[in-house]
Amino acid sequence: MRAGTRRVHNLSMIRHPGRVTHGGIGFEGDVIEWRGPAPFVYVEVPEDASEVIRADAAGLTYWGQVPVDAVIDGVGFFTALFPRGDAYLVPLTRAVRDRTGARLGDRVAVEVRVTPREHSVYRVPRG
Repeated sequence: MRAGTRRVHNLSMIRHPGRVTHGGIGFEGDVIEWRGPAPFVYVEVPEDASEVIRADAAGLTYWGQVPVDAVIDGVGFFTALFPRGDAYLVPLTRAVRDRTGARLGDRVAVEVRVTPREHSVYRVPRG
């Protein structure tokens, strides 16, 4: 397993699309390719979930990005959501795609929790 990702076993928080659960929000989104910032493969966050994230992230954004702990298919990782219009995108690195099996066009269940890097349970320590 690569640094920064780990499998989680409690997925109860991901089972409630569109509702804030365990300090985060769960939703389903499509895996898309977008020629924005690398890695180019993302999950689209629905606009209603983006509104909740935007409110939770007040004061924590940097350059429009929102730091989050995310879980997809039991794989937890730390990342930063990219703004796109009125919504956000969850970047999917090659390591996350390989661990989750997520491919372009798939619809995946996602849980995100706005989390400063220093509080992330998935962060890679800086050395």
